[in-house]
Amino acid sequence: MTIEFNCPACHKLLKVRDDAAGRRAKCPDCAHELEIPRPFDAPEDAAATPVTDSGSGETASGDTGDRKPCPLCGQMIKKAASKCRFCGEVFRQIRRPEAARGASAFPVADLGKRFLAAMADSLAGMVVMGPGLAMILYEPNNPDPLPVLVGLGLLFVGFVALLVAQLWLLIQRSQSIGKYFLNIQIHDYESGERADFVHCFLMRAVVSGLIGGIPCIGPIYSIVDIFFIFGEDHRCLHDKLASTYVVDISGADPTGGRGE
Repeated sequence: MTIEFNCPACHKLLKVRDDAAGRRAKCPDCAHELEIPRPFDAPEDAAATPVTDSGSGETASGDTGDRKPCPLCGQMIKKAASKCRFCGEVFRQIRRPEAARGASAFPVADLGKRFLAAMADSLAGMVVMGPGLAMILYEPNNPDPLPVLVGLGLLFVGFVALLVAQLWLLIQRSQSIGKYFLNIQIHDYESGERADFVHCFLMRAVVSGLIGGIPCIGPIYSIVDIFFIFGEDHRCLHDKLASTYVVDISGADPTGGRGE
């Protein structure tokens, strides 16, 4: 015979054997200390029996090593939680050295390095595509189409080479060309780990670029995007859209200990 009741804190349906009536235990879901209700026919000298979760069958214990109290409502939540499931409080924190998590804890990149990295990316584009543009623009009144065709070919090759180089760095190191030379790296804002390709490229570059290409709205977005970097966490608007931030990894392994 079992006793069914709801946890008074999280309202999880719990089941215990009837010989545990009157004993104190902790909810296996939220670790709230509770008293097992006593049915009319429960023995007074019942032996202690751990509470079990009716869904998983796990036993409750005093081990709360993976839990912490929410600073707002006081309910027990997982230490790794980014949001309290009771009151909805969101916990977001930039990983800085003073909140070290080990090898992946880096300071936020300063504005100077962010600016120089952007300039380096622009310079890389000019270097690889410049010859093609020069051929196209050279003697525009020349009736001979050969220089233009050669220029278009060089422009295409340069664009493909630049795209491949940028994609390789983003996939392998979460860096662009400029970020690679400036020793800064894109990290996931929620986990603090290196950002994956979806966040590095699709969200930061493609989605942001599509918004920037919208008539009328695009130019305004591009200006606002830049000014967001002057916020406390130095995150551009495209960083916020992609849930990323940029850290300074000077003197560290940019692969984060992962193979290339």
